[in-house]
Amino acid sequence: MTCESALSFFLQKHVEKNTRKRYLALLETKKGKLKFLRELDHHFASHLIHVGKVFELPLSIWNSPCYLFSSREIFGQEWSSLDQAYKNASLEGGWLILEKSGKGGIFRPEDKIDDEILIISQALLTKNFRETHPR
Repeated sequence: MTCESALSFFLQKHVEKNTRKRYLALLETKKGKLKFLRELDHHFASHLIHVGKVFELPLSIWNSPCYLFSSREIFGQEWSSLDQAYKNASLEGGWLILEKSGKGGIFRPEDKIDDEILIISQALLTKNFRETHPR
């Protein structure tokens, strides 16, 4: 799955309807993508729906290849695992790290380490996952 399709899938499942349409439209142009990345600093969190927010991610998600989206103008940077992207993500600026299928990830608003949001799709929530990452 490309970074654009993973992000689109995530937005379809986890962002409120009106904002989702706007974000999906932004992804169609280079300038729009930069605008979307700036949203990660302050506005993105307020548009996430509560379904899928969890306290822990399964180890399988932490070990999955992923994409990093950051307000520091990083759009869809590939990483071998969500764990590696998480450890290397900037402490400055907001970011979203998505597992390559778009079914799980972590969002951190700008300069708010304590406000991280772990998100996983409903399909993965129904699976029994016992092993979690010791963040």
